[in-house]
Amino acid sequence: MKSNENDRTTAKVNRMDCRLPASPSGSDITRVVKDIFEIDLDRISSEYHGSVVLKYPEEIMEGILKEIGTGSNKTEIDQKIMAMKKAEAMDLFLRSRQNKLTGPEIRKVINDIFGINLDGISSLENGRISLYSKGQWILRNDNDLFVVWTGKNDKDAKIYPTAAFTTETGSNTIPQSLKEKLFDLGYQYKEDGSCYYEDPNDETVPDAFKGKTMGILLDTIKSL
Repeated sequence: MKSNENDRTTAKVNRMDCRLPASPSGSDITRVVKDIFEIDLDRISSEYHGSVVLKYPEEIMEGILKEIGTGSNKTEIDQKIMAMKKAEAMDLFLRSRQNKLTGPEIRKVINDIFGINLDGISSLENGRISLYSKGQWILRNDNDLFVVWTGKNDKDAKIYPTAAFTTETGSNTIPQSLKEKLFDLGYQYKEDGSCYYEDPNDETVPDAFKGKTMGILLDTIKSL
């Protein structure tokens, strides 16, 4: 049973790698991601969802800069890059690499620019966690026990139990042991029965924080 789950966990990543052409354009990548992960990168870009950071990683900034040309004022150039729609930024970076990127490299670019960790999302397949992020459902199944909802730009997060959780456990509230672990991360318990977190710096919650949250939820689900 576990090996089958692991096969399904990696299947989307493997299928993405198989579907990508040798020199994928931005439109190739967005099409494959939508077909396999059901995540609409174009919509995220056009609606200005996605991560909010002062600057992309230096490799991304340098690649885009290579395509748009240098300017006399680095601050202005950086601001120009960060004001671009994310799809445009990805296209420019791909062009700077002659579109010669592997599947894992492309997924890293998507995470760096859009704030979408496709490898992490794949690892949650069959984890019984629904995920709403970037204005759309990223993962959702009828038997999921918890929902992780993140607001625009992933600056805040809310966790709450599902109807399936109530059916299986007889409770409609987050277990006390889970509350305590989430409190340790900085979450607060709300009257609606959810645990809520808001980034103190008004920035996108970092991957490490997201990973800790998901790890705690997965451990809780295993213990139910």
